[in-house]
Amino acid sequence: MLKNSKKLNLISKVGGEVIRVLKIIVGAVLLSLMVNQPVYAYEDIQLSDEVIEYCEYYGAMYGISPELLESIIWNESRGDTKAQNGTCVGICQINTVAHKDRIKRITSINGTDSDSIYDVKLQIHLCADYINELSYVGYAEEQNDIALVLAWYHGEKKAKEKYESGYLSDYVESILTISRELEEEHGKI
Repeated sequence: MLKNSKKLNLISKVGGEVIRVLKIIVGAVLLSLMVNQPVYAYEDIQLSDEVIEYCEYYGAMYGISPELLESIIWNESRGDTKAQNGTCVGICQINTVAHKDRIKRITSINGTDSDSIYDVKLQIHLCADYINELSYVGYAEEQNDIALVLAWYHGEKKAKEKYESGYLSDYVESILTISRELEEEHGKI
């Protein structure tokens, strides 16, 4: 009888361990599904006419695809003009500390004051100006390294090393995918 009791005890322990391992596996699978959120398709994007107009205007001014600016806005804030994450604010999530001088310079150019940091026109102008700087002022070896520029815009650590190894973050891939879909929809490619 004692021998059977030990066998049952062992079976119970093994069964409990198997259940624990299965729970870990199921949890890991569920977590991986949550991390790999689907890339938003063009049809999901809903930006105001004002946002699209300013993306076209500042895109033309800086030689940046308006669709790229629109996809940055979608990824950063879903078009929410009041979006805020720490010191990053507005539809383009401009970091008000890191870009204090840029904000001062751009507000003097377009006639707004820095108190209107959530202003759509100002936000898109700041975004386009920063993308332009990252593209042309020696950060990217070629202007076409837009994936690297986007990684820097996003503040990704070791962006250049990752880019050179072929790695693109979900953020960069999402922006490039949406931008390409928008350009196709607009007959540009």
